[in-house]
Amino acid sequence: RKNEVVSGTLGKPAILSSGDTILIKDKDLLQQNNTNQSYLFHLHSRDAIINKYLSRLTVIPSKQASEMLELTLTDEYPDRAKHFLNTLLYFYDSSSIEYKNKAIQKALSFLNNRISDVNAEINTLEERIKQYKVKNKINDVSQAATQALNELNTLDGQKSILGFNEELLALV
Repeated sequence: RKNEVVSGTLGKPAILSSGDTILIKDKDLLQQNNTNQSYLFHLHSRDAIINKYLSRLTVIPSKQASEMLELTLTDEYPDRAKHFLNTLLYFYDSSSIEYKNKAIQKALSFLNNRISDVNAEINTLEERIKQYKVKNKINDVSQAATQALNELNTLDGQKSILGFNEELLALV
């Protein structure tokens, strides 16, 4: 949008060339009963406003901390300058947090993919080791011991049953 001059009356809507409506309310002027007084407003384009603020903004390294910056904005209204700087810092912090969150998400995604890949590699290696042991008839000692213990327990159980059956036959 180009710079535009709009005239209107305080407290009453003024229509811009874009079709937008602007309503200016100033408590002090309204209390003074100046509602019928006309005012002239200059509406500037977005680029003009950006260039105005950029030309008035100073950024220098902080003297207290090397990783910090000092921001200064020259403006006719100190409260407006303070509000502008606070808003600028708010959006800087928000975008910084958003950037860090995206970086963390990418790192988590990478790590999850890497864990999945490593897990697949481990499974493949375990399978190759198992096949090698079978092919070369290498027994796992702990597995063989567990299997032998299970077989002994089974044989003990069968021996007990046979002993019980012999006692029953002796009674008959």
